Amino acid sequence: NGVEENKESVNYYTNLAIEATRINTNLPTLLASAATAATKSHMTNYVRWEMGDGLVLLVRGQVNALTADGQKSVLLRALLEYEWGRGAADWRQRLGVERASVLAAELKCNSARMCRWICSAILLSVCCLKISFVSRQSPRDRTRHAILGVHDIEPYEFADQMGIDIANGFGIVKSMALRFFDGKDMAVSTGRTVVMRDPQKPMLRIYLAPGATLTPA
Repeated sequence: NGVEENKESVNYYTNLAIEATRINTNLPTLLASAATAATKSHMTNYVRWEMGDGLVLLVRGQVNALTADGQKSVLLRALLEYEWGRGAADWRQRLGVERASVLAAELKCNSARMCRWICSAILLSVCCLKISFVSRQSPRDRTRHAILGVHDIEPYEFADQMGIDIANGFGIVKSMALRFFDGKDMAVSTGRTVVMRDPQKPMLRIYLAPGATLTPA
């Protein structure tokens, strides 16, 4: 897939992660146009979800732009082509006529990342997820890039294409929230909690955060 083992290489995975983060941070300013209005890399958005059984979920997150009328929010994300010039795989040749197949290939290779983007878009109730196809201007230069195209996606339609069960996701969130506020299994009915997925095991770890101290629950 082009990722190299040499830590000094521009295609070493940590260097690629830094490059992708920088692109996504600067993307809103570059894409500000008549279609969107973006003055900063992000803006804070609050969304209230009625979960049933008297449970209300308030989501605070970051959106990147507003529609031209300023009424709806937009999420901007970028996919990076760090190797090109190898014929059939070149986005410069394919995006004009095969954008759907390019996006399908990225879905296969980056499904976890794009699933996270879609879930964020739905939780923040944005009207559109704009995915930019960004490529290096030179395959070995990670400092200069070109935006080759932008694909607009309606979040719920994209979730259907990816086979994401949104109702099931909300069900999981609701069951976790009810457990937090129940107080029978853990003392998390008051105070702040941090939920983290264990990177080595199929489990979630829940921490209480009294003040600045994190204590395993």
